[in-house]
Amino acid sequence: MRLKKQHRDIVDDFYRHFLKVKFIGSGGCGVFAKLFYLKLKQLGYDPQIVLHLEKGSNPKAQEVYFQLKEKHGTKIYGYDLRKEFINWFHVTVQVGDQRFDSNGQYIPYENKQRIIIDYETLLTMLSVRLNWNYKFDRKKETPKIKRILDKIFVFPEIKPYNKKNNENKILLRNSNQLQREHSGIAWF
Repeated sequence: MRLKKQHRDIVDDFYRHFLKVKFIGSGGCGVFAKLFYLKLKQLGYDPQIVLHLEKGSNPKAQEVYFQLKEKHGTKIYGYDLRKEFINWFHVTVQVGDQRFDSNGQYIPYENKQRIIIDYETLLTMLSVRLNWNYKFDRKKETPKIKRILDKIFVFPEIKPYNKKNNENKILLRNSNQLQREHSGIAWF
């Protein structure tokens, strides 16, 4: 299942919303993936967590991940993966055949090797701060990401009134402003 159009429009505008979250792409991609995964679950989707791998990673990475799961369950740490030459550089969330990060749809241009991991494995990996770039300040930036996701998925900005349709419409611009339009005239 792919994202519904209303949600895809929001995701296509992620870059603008997450621009002020410092170093989200340098150490914050795992935290973003965790929070976006939860939001998608809340919206009724069945997302997956994807690790994008560096060149030279184990060509049988997905198979090795399943072997690690048999041995450790979902409590797989970053160093467990690295010991097996599964070296990741980015984390995204997949819905259907599309992958997303804080910039919107993610399309890898260089190395396209990736594996799908369990959400619980991501949580275990996130529990060891040394696995991630130190530049991303989790304590300060994680609440920002959560607030932004809550705001844009609960009160999405809707396109202006369509003059061809003369029915009364209620447009939610954001959580602070409710605008009622009637015949092209707006009251606040």
